[in-house]
Amino acid sequence: MAPTSVDSIATSPSTSRSGHAAAFEALLSRPAFWLAIQALLFVGCVYRDWGFGCRMVEDSPSYFDLVEQRLLSVSTLAGIWTVGFPFFLRVLSRLNLIPYFGLCQSLCYISAILVFHLGLRRVGFGGAVATAAASTLFYLNVLIDRAGEIHPTLGLSDCLAFSLAIVSLSAVLTLSSNRGSRGDWALLCLGLFACCQVRPAFQFMLVLVPLLGVSLLRLLRGTVEFQACWKRHAAALVAAAWIPFLLFCTMRWAAVGQFGLVSLTGTCLGSLTGQFLRPQLLEKIAPEQRPLAAEFLRELEKYPGYRCPVSGDHDVDVELVATNYCALLSFVVPPLMERLHYREADRDAKLFALSMAILRASPATYATWLRRAFAIAIATGARDSIQNPMIVLLCLLVLAQRALGKAGGWSLTAGRGGADPPLLLRVSVVLAAAFTLLDLILVLSLQAPWNRYVRPAFAFWPMAAVSGLLCLLPLDSVRSREESAP
Repeated sequence: MAPTSVDSIATSPSTSRSGHAAAFEALLSRPAFWLAIQALLFVGCVYRDWGFGCRMVEDSPSYFDLVEQRLLSVSTLAGIWTVGFPFFLRVLSRLNLIPYFGLCQSLCYISAILVFHLGLRRVGFGGAVATAAASTLFYLNVLIDRAGEIHPTLGLSDCLAFSLAIVSLSAVLTLSSNRGSRGDWALLCLGLFACCQVRPAFQFMLVLVPLLGVSLLRLLRGTVEFQACWKRHAAALVAAAWIPFLLFCTMRWAAVGQFGLVSLTGTCLGSLTGQFLRPQLLEKIAPEQRPLAAEFLRELEKYPGYRCPVSGDHDVDVELVATNYCALLSFVVPPLMERLHYREADRDAKLFALSMAILRASPATYATWLRRAFAIAIATGARDSIQNPMIVLLCLLVLAQRALGKAGGWSLTAGRGGADPPLLLRVSVVLAAAFTLLDLILVLSLQAPWNRYVRPAFAFWPMAAVSGLLCLLPLDSVRSREESAP
């Protein structure tokens, strides 16, 4: 037997350590590792703040009351709640998972981020670029703050609806490249329909999807290909977004006599525009709406502590509108409609007609409201992004990773499809701007600029900020290792 080499024995531990270091370096280069770490931290933050149970707030009992009812009955369809979130609660109840409500919503949100990351990879962005972009969604203050308005533990539909919105946008992103499939179309149809059913405030997505899809098509494909297929692509997106929605609205119209997703639009708009009512405005309102307007004004004057937010010709106190809005929505409008003996199915339509009459009588007041409410919303969103320390930390980590890329970091050079940080910046800015604008238009035209409604509208701007940072970093200092990392 040949003698054993002393040198080989002496170098074995070093070789082993070198192997472990290589394995550890390979682990650090995998996007899945960093996404998993952040997902665990997200779940840990949720548990640290409130545990995994369901925190009941003002609207929560109404959702839970629907769990044991027939969700497609006439009485349910005629009400002010959609059926999506009660159905989700029913599934959790059947599986005995209500005690883990916060965990279930957290997992839904994490799954949405992973789907979005996969969409970026399928478009052609590299692993590091896609991970940096998708990771910004883990650190939204409106979600991870202890008092976050759409915290996963809140017994509200906001977190689940936002998760479904992210999934739908991921499908739009993939379909607008040349890597879409029938599964992506199915995901878009089901995800968007479920999103609107869970939370009607996301109906702006019905307009966003076609507009965003055509915009992304222009960014992700060449000019010749875009000109050849944009009309067909736009028509397909309109069909995928609107056909399920219109079919449900038609079914609901046949059942309750009202065409729409839910009997809430008139109630919300009436709680906003009703505050513009003053005695001198009554004579300007259409005669057929004047009796209801007079009753509405009398009800406002009787409500303790109510102050009209309109002064002068059309000056509006936005903060006072926001303060009054909740009181009108809960304690003024419903009792008034019951006292006037309107059928439940007719109440929303009556309030919508009254609101339109008020707007026609005082368009300048409504225009002032919109202008000031938009200014407050934009200031809130900008402040929220600037004050988010986790986004700043993520930017620093990306900067460090990019600078140390030569030592084994991820590649931030172009991905397999030629997608690079400048393209990601253009995509993320278009996505963020369209999402914010259309969200605010729907929300502020019907409701007060509360944080719960406003802050999620700016959810994609941190991704744009990180994309901009990636564009500022030198690209020639990193070797591409995308092919070796799954």
